[in-house]
Amino acid sequence: MKLIFKIFQRSCLVLLLSSPALARKATAPEWNDEGCDIVKEDLHLTPQKLFEEFIKQDSEGEFLQTSPWLNKAVMCPGYMGGPDSFYIISNKKTKALGKNKFQVSYSIEGSVTSEQNGDQFFHVFIPGKEKVVEDYRLIKTPWGWKLASGWSVSRVLAEKAIRWVEKGKTPFDEKSRDLLSKIKADSIGP
Repeated sequence: MKLIFKIFQRSCLVLLLSSPALARKATAPEWNDEGCDIVKEDLHLTPQKLFEEFIKQDSEGEFLQTSPWLNKAVMCPGYMGGPDSFYIISNKKTKALGKNKFQVSYSIEGSVTSEQNGDQFFHVFIPGKEKVVEDYRLIKTPWGWKLASGWSVSRVLAEKAIRWVEKGKTPFDEKSRDLLSKIKADSIGP
């Protein structure tokens, strides 16, 4: 009987140690990867509040320049690109899919890229209407909740884009400015 019990114990131990859930916990988290550059500071926000603040600041163009808040809010700021291109939106609608999963439906009006003519840099708006749905996930880290990697391109309301781009002293070309001024934002709430 003792032998059967020992065999049963060992079998259970082998099953437990080979479980996928345990294997995932044993795997090093993404923030340990080279280049991740996680900011080891907690913003002390719930997943819902962190997500809402992220979407608000993104649509206002806050991430078209270096943002210490964004670097603290995302899990791997080292993986993010620069703000040399972004989308112009006229509407956004958010939906919670769970405690740490959210979805945003965007009405995209087009994209903005940077161009150069001689010594002068300027932004160009390229119209292209489409509806896009993006999923966002937040991860609990030792430094609080962080937005999972994967987000890269800002989605900015038209009137905010004009303000932010010109604040950085890189203006829009005249045609782009006229097109952007005609886009009316339907929704500015998260």
